[in-house]
Amino acid sequence: MENILHETRQVADNVGDYILPLSIRANAAELQTGGKLRRCRLTRKQRLLRAAKSLGIAWGLILPALIIPLLHFALVPVLLVAGPILAYLRYQVSDISISANVKCPLCADDTVLQMDANTVYPTWETCASCDASIQLRIAQ
Repeated sequence: MENILHETRQVADNVGDYILPLSIRANAAELQTGGKLRRCRLTRKQRLLRAAKSLGIAWGLILPALIIPLLHFALVPVLLVAGPILAYLRYQVSDISISANVKCPLCADDTVLQMDANTVYPTWETCASCDASIQLRIAQ
């Protein structure tokens, strides 16, 4: 495990992908294994594009809401305010999770999990082979 920590713990000062070690624990047992979490540090331009996309979607939803009279009074002001707030929150995210290479503690099956960009660790996932609940935690 120390070898994995040494090889995969990279300082994320640069832009691009980097790997973090994971500690994986099964819910049903105290068995533990290791894994790797692939994350990506976004450039300022990528963060700006993500923010602009969310702002565009929020404000784009205003057009259909203008046509529907009852929705017009509530949805248009909400989307006008929510758009910039969502864009600001998306711009603040500088690192996103991409995938996790995990080994289930119960069935010992190696699996690649596609992670949600905003996943907060520790998190619980389900093993694709044995349907066991496994906890993914970034190793210290």
